Amino acid sequence: MPRCFKTLLPATVAVLLVFGFFPAQAAAQAEATAIIGYLLGSDIDPDPGDGISRNFESGLAWGVRGGYSFKDNPMLGLEGSFTQAPLADINVGSTTFANRVTYGDFNMVVQGTNPDRRPYLTIGLGITSFRMGASDGGQTHRKLGANIGIGIKILMWEHTGGGKWGFRFDARNHMHRMDADDSMRSNFKNALELPSNSTSSINNIVTTLGFYFTF
Repeated sequence: MPRCFKTLLPATVAVLLVFGFFPAQAAAQAEATAIIGYLLGSDIDPDPGDGISRNFESGLAWGVRGGYSFKDNPMLGLEGSFTQAPLADINVGSTTFANRVTYGDFNMVVQGTNPDRRPYLTIGLGITSFRMGASDGGQTHRKLGANIGIGIKILMWEHTGGGKWGFRFDARNHMHRMDADDSMRSNFKNALELPSNSTSSINNIVTTLGFYFTF
């Protein structure tokens, strides 16, 4: 089984366990989304000023989201998500390092009240994980990050589970620090060639299209 699916399948099960088996008496509607999209890489900012360019490459992304929309207050919802970009390599000058980016987030959702057409704004926190390729050291570097996004949920058809399904469009900016201090794994600090104790950040935008289900 490909490495990405070994990671994606347990994450899918975890999200569904948390969000798919909500007590029946609770005033909430469960929802789940399978997503595929594109991560837009960006430069590390600010530039340390040493003449070396540093950036994350763009690449395919996929994942799963699960959450609740509260029936008593339909403008509010909660959501957990797992997103992975397996080919978000890091360029440092003329050198490229293999890298896989994984986002695990928990978000609040503010959305429209029409259950079939719901534009929304989402904001939350999570853990961002960078995994270097084995040939580049194989270390994993994790950082706490924030994200903010917009999108729309569109329900179009009924399904046999008693709910409806349709499509979901989402664009989300993942923001986190890339400080070259003692919190950064040594292989990442060496690979990025960041000046000691320099402070910087990264913004990676993930755009996705998903199959969206309510239950």
